[in-house]
Amino acid sequence: MAQLVQVVGAVLILLAYAAAQFSLLDQRSRTYLVLNLLGAVVLTALAWRERQWGFLLLEGVWTLISLWGLIQVTRRSPAAVASALGRGARFAYRLRHGPRLPSDDPLEERPQAEEEGA
Repeated sequence: MAQLVQVVGAVLILLAYAAAQFSLLDQRSRTYLVLNLLGAVVLTALAWRERQWGFLLLEGVWTLISLWGLIQVTRRSPAAVASALGRGARFAYRLRHGPRLPSDDPLEERPQAEEEGA
C-alpha cells in the first residue's frame, strides 16, 4: 500500500511539472502549487516513516517551497487573483483540446482590430 501512495505522490508532482513544460499550466498558478504541495507532503510523510533522510530532505524542502508559493499566490490583489482564474480557464480548455498557438486560443485576449480605411 505504501508503494501505491508513493506513486500517487510522485504522479501529482510529475503531472504539475509536465503541464508546466507543455504550457498547459502556469508555475505560479494555484493548481500547479497545490499539485506540488500534495505530492510533496505525501512523499515527505513516507520518507519520514521509512527513515529515508535524503529523500526526506528533498521532499521536505519541496513541500516548504510549494507552501510558500501557495501563500504568496493567495496574498495577491483581487485583480491578480482574477487573472489567475482566467489562466485556469485556459488550462481547462487546453486540457480538452490540446496545446495550441496563442493566436489559436479562443480564450486569449486579442486587441480590437482597427477598422479598414481609417
